[in-house]
Amino acid sequence: MLNADLKEFQLTSDFDELVISAVLAVPSGDINGIVQIVHGMNEHKERYYPFMDYLAEQGFITVIHDNRGHGGSIMEADDIGFMFRKGGEGFISDIAQINKRIRAAYPNTPVFMVASGLGASGAKCFIKGYDDCIDGLVLLGSLYYSPFSPVTRAINSVASKRPGSRFRSEKIFDTIDDCLGKFFEDPINSWRCSDPDVVLAFNEDQLCNFKPTLNGYQEMLWIMRNSQSGTGWQLKNPKLPIRFISGKEDMAMVSEKKFMKLISKLEKAGYDSISHRLFDNMRHDILMEKNSINVHKDIAKTLFSWLDRWNEERLEAAAEVAAEVAAVTAAEEAPAQQENEETVNE
Repeated sequence: MLNADLKEFQLTSDFDELVISAVLAVPSGDINGIVQIVHGMNEHKERYYPFMDYLAEQGFITVIHDNRGHGGSIMEADDIGFMFRKGGEGFISDIAQINKRIRAAYPNTPVFMVASGLGASGAKCFIKGYDDCIDGLVLLGSLYYSPFSPVTRAINSVASKRPGSRFRSEKIFDTIDDCLGKFFEDPINSWRCSDPDVVLAFNEDQLCNFKPTLNGYQEMLWIMRNSQSGTGWQLKNPKLPIRFISGKEDMAMVSEKKFMKLISKLEKAGYDSISHRLFDNMRHDILMEKNSINVHKDIAKTLFSWLDRWNEERLEAAAEVAAEVAAVTAAEEAPAQQENEETVNE
């Protein structure tokens, strides 16, 4: 990484003691803020190193962990694609734990979150209870959940036969590829990106091109369903700025109408500072597209606007505190001043 010092670390999940693999990238220059990144299904943190390097150039510390059952967050090789018992809850808990750690390490520093794919669904679940722990949220490649979709039906159909939580289903894998890849030519996974080199690299990466377990798929559905549920929103920070970004050719959002419905759900939850953008000729892995620099710039511009807002709020808060202190001081000094005046008059 050219613009940052990369520090790998591990932490034990508070949820179930799974060892989580993570990395922190600290710029060599001045620090503007922190960006916590949450990746999606069938990938790992190393795919985001180029984006992290770009953010480091903009002065942002970045932190990313391998989601449970992905990359290095496994107990053994066969755990790839297995999220463990109640893995959806663990998925969200892990995000919160990383967030708590980075905020403790860098107090009084704004923390933003950029989440992609299933990570975006997990991030929406996260803000249900922790929206006061970040200062802005960028959601990339958002997934739309429907209980009636072919993918949901396939997962439920396989699960009904009780093959075991570690079963890897060809039926589910093929259904997903059929639904997401039906408008694109071969090779497999072309729905992820319009750049054939990115697709080739994905297909040759054993930490990406794998068939998740039934457990992995079921927990994926749980996260997606929970992220769209109207319940559980504590709404501690309704002014949290949120930006949705997706590619117009991203089949994971199903359609632009469904994309707007995802935004509407957060508005109904009570958030009043939501923006969005759809990029032409881009698919699901929008940070890896041919013209991804345009996406990077959009995110950077968004982060800096939120940073300005964060600084303004701190100045306003400081001014309010100063005014309160001045008022208290004046109230305390008033009796003494009156007493002095009375003494002089005598």
